[in-house]
Amino acid sequence: MEVNQTQQPTPVYQAQPQKKSPWKRILITLGGCGFLIVLCSICIYLLTLSAGITELRTPTTKYTTEILEGKEKEKVAVIDIKGTIMDFAQPPSLFDMGITSAEEINKMIEFAINDENVKAILFRLNTPGGSLTAVETICAKIKEAQEKDIYTAAWIHTEGASGGYYVASCTNWIIARKDSITGSIGVAVEAIDAYSFLEKIGFRVKVITNTQGTKKAGQDLFTEGSETERIYKSILDEGYEQFIDRVEEGRKGKEKNLTRSEIIKLSDGRIYSGAQAYKNGLVDQLGDEKTAVKTIKEKAKLPESATVELIKRQSSFWDMLAMQSLTKLFRIEITDNISGIRLVAIAN
Repeated sequence: MEVNQTQQPTPVYQAQPQKKSPWKRILITLGGCGFLIVLCSICIYLLTLSAGITELRTPTTKYTTEILEGKEKEKVAVIDIKGTIMDFAQPPSLFDMGITSAEEINKMIEFAINDENVKAILFRLNTPGGSLTAVETICAKIKEAQEKDIYTAAWIHTEGASGGYYVASCTNWIIARKDSITGSIGVAVEAIDAYSFLEKIGFRVKVITNTQGTKKAGQDLFTEGSETERIYKSILDEGYEQFIDRVEEGRKGKEKNLTRSEIIKLSDGRIYSGAQAYKNGLVDQLGDEKTAVKTIKEKAKLPESATVELIKRQSSFWDMLAMQSLTKLFRIEITDNISGIRLVAIAN
């Protein structure tokens, strides 16, 4: 006799849902908010930098130093002059990284002068030149340093042409790499004739001046031999003579004491390599940076272990953050293909 046994169903156990910790969600939210705040701050700063808004920046520029070598109390200050030299510091912009100002260079020289331990200043040049008034302003400040018994020298790294050589001529000694570019002694002004283009596309341009101000319009500037052209050339000739004066003063008493007539023969605007400039007597010595530092220590009668320090702008946290962001995003590179012309290439 079979007995039917009813099978009891196997009980199913459901896992109780675990309560999630609220702290994880809170930390993720706070982290996301923090990231967005930092990102928005960077964007605002970059927009400020690009637009040239200076109100959000600290109005007083401060400078600091970076020790390159040495440990003695006596110092050699190093000041970099890079890019086209303009008169005044421009509002910050994404595209002005190839520009330096006489205003800022002079503040750095003043910073060095105010340090009683600085006995010499070495200018590291990588510039195609710039404004005549700007380089003359820098020269005046260099002379002020020399009057306080501070020895000055220039080292032409890649390029020290035109206004760059003008500045170098105001120092006590010029060292150049043999493959550097220098010379280009002369002054020039560029003018663009927009009238012809505007007339071709249907615009008519008329400039009205006061009765005696006919030369103010300058409309005959592009006519060969015009009076306006002669006026411009007379001004440029004055600037050229000023340039020659600085070179003559700088070469006086050197191993190859160039006469004014010899300088003029070399000053037709052409560029020279460092080796050619040395051969012609425009620079005093050939060498790399190590040679330049050793030479200025010897000329200033400083010990070999004298401290060499670079003077530079003191950057804020936001300055450094913005610069890192710019270089990562845009990879900005600046090249000098022709002396006196600055080309900016921005690659993605």
